[in-house]
Amino acid sequence: MSVEAMRATCIENGWTITPDDRVRRDIAAKLIDRAPKTLANTVGTDRHIPSVKRAGGAYYRLSDLSDYTARS
Repeated sequence: MSVEAMRATCIENGWTITPDDRVRRDIAAKLIDRAPKTLANTVGTDRHIPSVKRAGGAYYRLSDLSDYTARS
């Protein structure tokens, strides 16, 4: 799924996108059709999607999610 399609899905569903194009883990999981726990468990593996910790949660950049779906 492209970044534009992910952005449109977020807007349609009322999901928050940060100004630097990041979404929370639960939203990221919905966008790539995975469970949030699956994303958490990929940390430290070769299938890890880069994320940053903010306000106690993990945030994923839409472009990284799009790259992940292209590789899968």
